[in-house]
Amino acid sequence: MEYSSLQFTVKDLDRTYQFYRNVLGFYIERVLEEESFDYLLLKKDGYELIFESEEAVRKLHPKLSDKWGDGVRGCGVALNFVVCNLYEIYGRLRAHNITILYDIAEKHYGMREVWLFDPDNYLIVLSEQVK
Repeated sequence: MEYSSLQFTVKDLDRTYQFYRNVLGFYIERVLEEESFDYLLLKKDGYELIFESEEAVRKLHPKLSDKWGDGVRGCGVALNFVVCNLYEIYGRLRAHNITILYDIAEKHYGMREVWLFDPDNYLIVLSEQVK
């Protein structure tokens, strides 16, 4: 398999961009296609995450509209990012008043983790190898 990506539907592309870039510190780019359809692209360690606005996805795929509720998105799925600067990111989380689900803790499998939700309630686990 040469290409791997996951697509996520979000309510507000600007809010998502600000969170993943300014809070988590990831490189994320905004892509405009055909002057009417734009999305966000996050690339990290050989995979891509694509964020599209709910409004655009509803227009392109109307059969999905009745499947979305106001509940937790991606229930049962976690976006696990391995990072090398967990404490730095943690400081930005605190500075932006992001609610932490599980505070930084060292795990028996040699990682330290912090758990949180992104602005669209996708579960994020930030992990860093314990040295």
